[in-house]
Amino acid sequence: MYDIELKNIDKKNNRISFNLSFSQKALQYINSEEMPLQYIYDVNVENVPDAILCIPFLSNFLPLIFALDLSLFVHDIDSSFLNSVVHIRNGYQKMIPSIKMGGNIIFEKEIKTNYDTKTSCLLFSGGIDAMNSLAMNDSLVSDLISIWGSDIHFNNNVGRNNTLSSIKDIALKFNKKLHVIHSNFREFLNEKKLDEQVQHCGDFWRHGFQHGIALIGQVAPLAYIFGYKHVLIASSFTKEFNPICASNPLIDNEFRYALTDTIHDGFEFDRCDKINNIFNYLEENKQAVNLHVCWQSQSGHNCGHCEKCLRSYLNCLAVNKDPRILGLNVKMSMRKIKRIYLKKTYYDDQALDRFRVLKKHIIKTYKVVPDNLKRIVDTNFENLNNRLYWKVRHFAGKTKRRIIKCFKKVRIKK
Repeated sequence: MYDIELKNIDKKNNRISFNLSFSQKALQYINSEEMPLQYIYDVNVENVPDAILCIPFLSNFLPLIFALDLSLFVHDIDSSFLNSVVHIRNGYQKMIPSIKMGGNIIFEKEIKTNYDTKTSCLLFSGGIDAMNSLAMNDSLVSDLISIWGSDIHFNNNVGRNNTLSSIKDIALKFNKKLHVIHSNFREFLNEKKLDEQVQHCGDFWRHGFQHGIALIGQVAPLAYIFGYKHVLIASSFTKEFNPICASNPLIDNEFRYALTDTIHDGFEFDRCDKINNIFNYLEENKQAVNLHVCWQSQSGHNCGHCEKCLRSYLNCLAVNKDPRILGLNVKMSMRKIKRIYLKKTYYDDQALDRFRVLKKHIIKTYKVVPDNLKRIVDTNFENLNNRLYWKVRHFAGKTKRRIIKCFKKVRIKK
């Protein structure tokens, strides 16, 4: 009857598992070997009402319901969350107009949930975006929420423990309480199949549909227990450049349940602005941190050679800050870094915006641009997308190298 049905929630101490059934239409997007969908908290959640306990599951499946026009059934649903669903759907529709956002939620009981709100929390990955939100909201945020199963694989204990070690250190240094949520919410969905389904919209499932909303929802049981008024999630993009991304103010700021709302934080800052904010915060508190920025390595450490690691390193140099204070130890020469960055024959809108931010801050920071950053300032990356321009540039560079090589041989003979 329903494409997705929540039959019951199994709650035992700090673990909740969802007993689900699927129609054939929905089942193709589920990794059945990952059943059940489960969330493990660091506190006992048995006394949390089902209308709140089901929100982690609902938030992970809402994008699926919208994009694939599915029906979902639950017994109990929180009234505040139910009222926010239509606004969340509208947010997705505005962001991705190429897909008609449909689907519906059927329920037995709408429940108004109450609890005392006395503090706020921040979803904390340990990266630059999250650290900026901590720096700018230190007096508001008392708790940090780390989710295991988001960037580091659910079963990767070594990698996650390495990342968690840095996050624990940050929580201790800045007197914040840390909570860890452990979930297979990503592995539960067949991301490859979903990527194929939505690829025509210009993004993939994790980034364009799931990221953000699936994280915010996991906090609901903790919000009930500890009384969170706000859940903060750090922005990935800015007002100047706001592409398709499931963590978007159009969506995040509409996410509510019971007496808790969500704040998409830091949207007014670009990545170099955030570096400046973080350094001001660290200097004020006389601290250094090890941030986790890498999206390639599963070791829990920054690999030091992927695009994200190199870009974070350059963001620091662009505002004349020492990357080592953030734990960004890139063991690569600037010549090699520039060669990696400039070897492409096409730069998409995101890459062009990253260089716009770098150029803007390099020019703003330095009266005289250092030699190691000069090429980034001088290069017109839009021109690199012109095939003819790139071919001429490549030919000129090749010819120049040949002339220099011949000239060297002539000097050696003399």
